[in-house]
Amino acid sequence: MRLATPLFRLEVKIGANIWRPVEEVYPELATNIYEFASRSEATVARGTLKNYLKVHRPETKFPIRIVEVAQTLHL
Repeated sequence: MRLATPLFRLEVKIGANIWRPVEEVYPELATNIYEFASRSEATVARGTLKNYLKVHRPETKFPIRIVEVAQTLHL
């Protein structure tokens, strides 16, 4: 039996219709996990990430989105 549970991921837009995971665009953040079990957790993390980037990387501003990804569990 398979169950699909939602998983929310943060992605950064680097070009026209080109979205990449946060850790690919900002290698210094690769030690953090940008996948969340709920949209509300992802929204809070997105706000925190945007505030961090305003201070530490003001020259590189990219849009950040929350993407819902289905995670399949095998039972």
